[in-house]
Amino acid sequence: RPIERLHCNACSLDSIKIDSNIIPRYLKVLSLAGSYIDAEGCREVAKLLQKKDPTLISLHLNGNKIDDEGVSVLVSALQNNTSLKKLDLSQNNDITSKGGGLLLKLVNDISSIKATMQSNHTLQTIVLPELDVDYRIYIYDALRFNVDYYPRRPGPLKVKGAQLHSEQRAVMCRLQGVEQSNAALYKHIDPFILPEVLSLVGRIHGRGELFVALLSSIAGIISTVNREKYLEEQKAFHEAKLKAINADLAAIRNAKSEAATLENDQQSRKRLRQN
Repeated sequence: RPIERLHCNACSLDSIKIDSNIIPRYLKVLSLAGSYIDAEGCREVAKLLQKKDPTLISLHLNGNKIDDEGVSVLVSALQNNTSLKKLDLSQNNDITSKGGGLLLKLVNDISSIKATMQSNHTLQTIVLPELDVDYRIYIYDALRFNVDYYPRRPGPLKVKGAQLHSEQRAVMCRLQGVEQSNAALYKHIDPFILPEVLSLVGRIHGRGELFVALLSSIAGIISTVNREKYLEEQKAFHEAKLKAINADLAAIRNAKSEAATLENDQQSRKRLRQN
């Protein structure tokens, strides 16, 4: 029977070396709790998360020496991972708010709507170290979407819940170290779908948020109106030009027809004189 679980708890490991060709092919659960694994150890573990067709579902690294650098390594490895559902990082006391921001960004990247859509939607449980309550609340909120709506709907729902709510977005920008600008957010939305987006904001978050969204997107709305006017003007210009071209073509064809008729008449009179 293939090995699916590997536990090495309290083994006093201060370094590890992972050969992905030797690790059990169908490994689903790996526990390396209670040792001295640091950022270098995380780089080795990351090999299991980044390999082709990863199988690891649950990873326990609690009670080690992982710091923000180690979190950064794991977050990078999990960015495109679609297998891991549980990550235990509890009792890693060197992880600070910086690491908390990285974990939040992993499951709900607030830097852009595209980034939110491309966040990790597979992770369902992260057992966190001691972090400020805001990090815990927003990480668990994103994980709840992953649990309830995996695999297709977490991304759009995270966009609706965070990107399109100014207060939520402000907090998440602060936690992730992202410059907050609602105007910049709406600037990247296609102006032609802005009315639909604004309607969505009003339905989900109410009039207060709709007012904020309107103020933030006014430049895009104006550009939509201006672009529509510009396109109408361009249409009228080209229609007039096409009309003029058609008139020129008609004149050329009439002239050619008249010339042909005149030539035929001349040839007819010439034949009559000859007879």
